Amino acid sequence: MKKKDTKVDIKFEYQDTTGELTEEEQARQNYDTAMRYIEIAEHMKQYEDQEKYYHRAIRYLKKSRPYFDCKDEINEMRVKKCTARAAGRVALYQEACSIRDRAQTPNDYFSAQTIFLRIHNYAQGHKLYEKYTPPDLYQAALRCSDAKEKADECERLAASTEARQKKQSLLMSVLVVLAIFAFLAFSRTIYFKYAQGYFNKMVGDNASAWAAFDNIYTRNQDPKAYENYLECRYKAAGDAASSDPETACNDYHAVALENYKDSAKKLAVLEQQIIKDTPLSELAYFGGYTWRVLAKNKKKALLIKDEAISGHPFSIISSRRLANQVTWSNSDAREWLSGDFMDETFVNAEQDIMIEKKIDDAGGSPTIDKIFLLSIDEVRKYDSSLHETKSCWWLRSPGVTAGTMCFVYTNKNIMYSGYDLRDTNFTLKPAVWISLK
Repeated sequence: MKKKDTKVDIKFEYQDTTGELTEEEQARQNYDTAMRYIEIAEHMKQYEDQEKYYHRAIRYLKKSRPYFDCKDEINEMRVKKCTARAAGRVALYQEACSIRDRAQTPNDYFSAQTIFLRIHNYAQGHKLYEKYTPPDLYQAALRCSDAKEKADECERLAASTEARQKKQSLLMSVLVVLAIFAFLAFSRTIYFKYAQGYFNKMVGDNASAWAAFDNIYTRNQDPKAYENYLECRYKAAGDAASSDPETACNDYHAVALENYKDSAKKLAVLEQQIIKDTPLSELAYFGGYTWRVLAKNKKKALLIKDEAISGHPFSIISSRRLANQVTWSNSDAREWLSGDFMDETFVNAEQDIMIEKKIDDAGGSPTIDKIFLLSIDEVRKYDSSLHETKSCWWLRSPGVTAGTMCFVYTNKNIMYSGYDLRDTNFTLKPAVWISLK
């Protein structure tokens, strides 16, 4: 249904000037008002609005007599008024007929009925004058006199259409419900999952295929499903390598943990490329996590884990006396990072591209590590690439007193004096050097 124009009604109100203006001045004011209504009417889009303002113009032209000879102007306005009245009736009638002829729903018929009734009701108080209406337009307007009958017809058509649609809707609802129940029952079977997996595999949708085979294996531990899962996820990683490297890394990582083909090697190569393409201070994917690039050249890059690791204190020694002897080299943090965290996070090919570095903790013996915590000097050096964090995190640099370690506040400021290294509220942000050769 066409959107209706916003109804407006512009009236010019004047203060009572009886006794202040002469009759001629009052006539001039009425004449000017008439001209303004004529100008408004000429700019109106709806015929009913045009007719309304032409009618007001005629009224004010009559008031301006006898000081202004407005006979010709009044007749001209009457012609325009009646023309607008007739043209509006014809245009609305044609619009209503068009909506009715194209109607497919009860609402369409109701829209046409509304317009037909609008024509009928408006015609009751707005007579057509043949004298002031162009002949062809007058005859066309007379043919619209059956608007009330057309409105009644639209009401009947709307009722019959609604009844027919209800029957069709009920039948379709029953069929849809039956189809849904049948589909849901079948979709829960292993046969459906197999069909889904093999179909997706056949059409090359490896991502959907491995998800289906993984579902089967989870449910019944079928070795064949597991073989298809590994194959399809391996292929899905290759499919996504150029368009979505992070998803590809996740897929390669999953199958690399099962030592599938050369997935570990491809994973490491892809991660190296991601790191090469990542600007300083931005995030890169490595070992199933996101790491921030702190430094980089053609041969290697320094990464720091973006999300800090909680639940692993720098040292779990309860004795204050023994804690005073803890440095990076003999800390529980170093043992866990180089042991369980390394083995559970990185496959062999990833560990192979992690560079062993001599780590000086300025408090104990230097160590050779692939994964480590930053020192005070390194935080200063790479400050521009570091970001603020949600928690304070340990450094490997000792504090000013035994049994304390320096740390970094959430706003990147360094606590140089250090804090009790047994405190469990601090987190770890491991760093690694990655070979890019």
